[in-house]
Amino acid sequence: MEYKTYLRLFLVLLLLYYFYTSGFPLSQVIILGIFFIAIVFLRGPLYKKIDSVLVEKFPFIKSIHPWAKKLLMLLVFILVYILLKQIVFFLLSFAGIDMQGMLIESIMGMNQS
Repeated sequence: MEYKTYLRLFLVLLLLYYFYTSGFPLSQVIILGIFFIAIVFLRGPLYKKIDSVLVEKFPFIKSIHPWAKKLLMLLVFILVYILLKQIVFFLLSFAGIDMQGMLIESIMGMNQS
């Protein structure tokens, strides 16, 4: 692994520590940690897969400016991230864990402190 990956993992640890000290329950911090670490390690392969699918489906993407292609890839990555997050939260709700509800309660608790 290169130093950028280590830096991202360190930032994930800092973020998780902040969530834990802010009052998030440990179970939520662990689930968020797994999710964030998966994002760090899937970032490259997911980007390449999105790029290849977009170029295959929309050939004009090859001819747009590099900054516009990066912006498009960022938007698609965010949409894929939101979709995957909602799928995970939906599957967790079947297991009896209302992750969105717990996150909202934790955030509301932080505002009242």
